[in-house]
This record gives sequence, C-alpha cells and structure tokens, in this order.
Amino acid sequence: RYKLEVSLLVSHYHIDHVNELVSHIIPARKFLQIRHLYSPDVSVLCSNTQCNQLRNGDLTNRPRVLQAMRCYQPGFTEHCIPFGQTLDVAVRCGEMRLFAPHCDWGAPQQTQLMVEQYMQNGHPEQQIPVKAINNNSMWVKLSYAGHSLLLTGDTTKRLTDRSDEAVDTMIAYYGEQLRSDIVKHPHHGVKREGCAGPIDEHLLRHGPDACVVLTGTDGPTDGGKRLD
Repeated sequence: RYKLEVSLLVSHYHIDHVNELVSHIIPARKFLQIRHLYSPDVSVLCSNTQCNQLRNGDLTNRPRVLQAMRCYQPGFTEHCIPFGQTLDVAVRCGEMRLFAPHCDWGAPQQTQLMVEQYMQNGHPEQQIPVKAINNNSMWVKLSYAGHSLLLTGDTTKRLTDRSDEAVDTMIAYYGEQLRSDIVKHPHHGVKREGCAGPIDEHLLRHGPDACVVLTGTDGPTDGGKRLD
C-alpha cells in the first residue's frame, strides 16, 4: 500500500483556512504522509492583552493544526518563515518560493496603522486580530515551464488612495520577484476596490497568457481580467 507524500502550506491560521485540514486532510494518514508544514511566523499579537484574542488565529487555530499534526502525522518538520524572509522549497518539477509577510502586522505600530487605515468607525479591539492575521498571510509563487502563479492569501488592500496597506508593503518590500503570469486576487479572489492598480502595475507579468483569478465582487469593481 502506497501513501501520497505531501507538504502542507498554511497561508495563515484563520478558521476558514484550517478547519478542513484538521477534520479531513491531516487525519488521512492512511493515504497521506505529510512530511513538512510551512507557514508564517507567530505574531507578537499573541502578547497583546488589549485585543479580543478569540479572533486571533495564531492563538486559537495554530495550536489546533499542530496538535492534529502531532497526533496523525508524527515526525513532520515545521517551518515557520521569519517575517521579511523568503524560502525556496524543493519540488519535483518547477520551483516554489514562499514569501513571509514583510513585517508583523500584530506589532503595536502596525495595528495602529490599521486603525488609521480603515477602522475608525468600527470596533478595532475586535477586528484588529482578524486584520492582523490576514495581513500576515504567507504568499506562494509557483513556477513551471516558463509560467508562474502567485497566491496572495488573505492580505488586505481596499483603499485606492493609500499606499501603506499590506498588499502595498509586500510589493514595496519584495519587488519584481513577485511578478507572475497568473495572480490570485488577494483575500479569496474577491474583487475589491483598491487592488486592481497594484496588481496590474506590480504583480502581473503582462503577456497573452496573463490573468487575474477572481471569484466574486465586493463593492465597486476596479478592473482586472477574469479567468473563466
């Protein structure tokens, strides 16, 4: 009997990204052998007692995944990519590069910036943990046979009149190495105001095969190509 040997990539530890892993994927040890677990590093937000920690995925869902891995996939290696660093992962064909968030959005300076950006009329003490862990998403670039695909996790970019949101800072930090033929629109592929410009200008490698993967809309549309 053979098992499929795989590596597990977790962009960030929010419940909608880990529930199926914990309930179905990781326990499937009869069929899967998970050798490696890759994810971004733990946010300093975990030591911030002023936030609603029940909404902090690093504090609530990361332990769930690690417990399931220890139970069903003993012997795995955990790789936490430090903030501001990349990691090239060996694959059987092509190339894969992981991009950690360029900074920890759970740090006090960054959480204050998020309040300034779009939380003035909301409830920062509830939403900041969600936004911080979203912005701490690991990006993944896959390259094969001269083509490339960029996955951007749930990193946030909503406002066209700002250039200091998480998508902006990732682009400023990592630059041209992010540019790809196919770009998955940030945050579940939902088309939101603010992202089209940075994607078109900095992430998408223009050519006949270039496209942006979209799954829906939320608010004003702002251009981009749909992959049908």
